[in-house]
Amino acid sequence: MKIGIAQFALGKTSLDQILSLCQEAGYQAVELVFAEDGRDLDVNMSAEELKKVGQRCTAAGVEISSLCALYAEAGNLLSLKAEERDKRSRCVGRSLEIAGALGVDAVLLNPGPLTVEGTYDEAWAAMRDALKALVPQAQRHQACIAIENVWNKFLL
Repeated sequence: MKIGIAQFALGKTSLDQILSLCQEAGYQAVELVFAEDGRDLDVNMSAEELKKVGQRCTAAGVEISSLCALYAEAGNLLSLKAEERDKRSRCVGRSLEIAGALGVDAVLLNPGPLTVEGTYDEAWAAMRDALKALVPQAQRHQACIAIENVWNKFLL
């Protein structure tokens, strides 16, 4: 087991600041967030830019333990609306691509909040089916989809 920190806990802190913090605190790992929200880790980074991110982390002695990629319209995998599930599936797909490029074996998935539409069983079935569709991509990029259980919709 390694001690680390999730970038979500640090807001829009830059990668350099995160790596410095990890070194100062003795953290060995970090979970990164690639997004369209002004962070220096943009979800649309090129393969070359991603390679440099990996090199910076390696140089700092900090392992990327997992990551998450979020587009501005992140969707909701628990929604009964296909377009909302498709948006979140796009995020997961991009997470898997980035993980493959960086050699990271896990991506974080917060599926989204459970809303009042439908039943628990319907929401579960919708998420299950969306995840099954992502399996080939996860296998191709050799990364697991780690589902986070977030009970508070206000944390999104």
